[in-house]
Amino acid sequence: MTLLFRQRRHEMADSLFRTSQSALDRILQGNMIVKSKMKNSETFAAVHGFLLSNDRPRQEYGRRTSAHT
Repeated sequence: MTLLFRQRRHEMADSLFRTSQSALDRILQGNMIVKSKMKNSETFAAVHGFLLSNDRPRQEYGRRTSAHT
């Protein structure tokens, strides 16, 4: 009886460990997806900002660069 109880307890512990591992894996995977989406939107914002900044009239660009030199 004790051996059966011990075996069952080990099975339950293994099952719980596997469940928590898969839950942890899902959380980490979700976290990576969120980070990847954030990175993509940051990249998009940076590229979009760069394109918008290059869309200025040429005279304004010339004045701005001459002030730095």
